[in-house]
Amino acid sequence: MAENNVSTLTARVIELNGFIDYQEGSVVSKTLVDKKVGTVTLFAFAGARD
Repeated sequence: MAENNVSTLTARVIELNGFIDYQEGSVVSKTLVDKKVGTVTLFAFAGARD
């Protein structure tokens, strides 16, 4: 691999708890990254109740 093809990755921490809310009886999604090479999507589901 050529040296000029090396990329630097940067990251940051995102607190996902509370970033998206669930809705009773449905699935809620929020796209965090939407690029040509792929997507990162967060999903929220209501928990089962007894």
